[in-house]
Amino acid sequence: MMSCSFGYLVFKIDGAEVVLDYGEDKTMPYADFAAEVAAKHPDDPRYLVIDYEYKTSDGRDADKIIFITWQPEYCSPRKKMPYSSTKLSLTSALVGIAKNLNATEISELDEAILLAECNKI
Repeated sequence: MMSCSFGYLVFKIDGAEVVLDYGEDKTMPYADFAAEVAAKHPDDPRYLVIDYEYKTSDGRDADKIIFITWQPEYCSPRKKMPYSSTKLSLTSALVGIAKNLNATEISELDEAILLAECNKI
C-alpha cells in the first residue's frame, strides 16, 4: 500500500484543467490549514481535499477524505462558475471521498463543522 505524507491538497482551475495548486503535510494542524486557505485565497475559489483524522463520538480513531469547495462569498460569479461546473467531474475522479462540503467564509471551515459531518451516520 502506498502512503502519502500530504494531509491537505489544494486544487485550482488553470485554463480548462483542474491542477494541483499545492499540498500541506499531515503534521499541519487543520486550523492552521483553514486559516492559510482563507488568507491565500480571499477572493479565489479552490477545491480542498483533506485526509481528516478524528475521534468518533464513541472515542474510536477514524479518518475520512473530505472534499470542500472553497468559494469565498465576495468572489466574482465569473470565477465561481467554472468551479461549480467541474465539481462533479472532479469528485467522481477522486476515489474515497466520504464527505462533500461547501464553504464561503472562514467560519464554514471550522473544525467543529468537519467533526460534526464526520460523526453523522
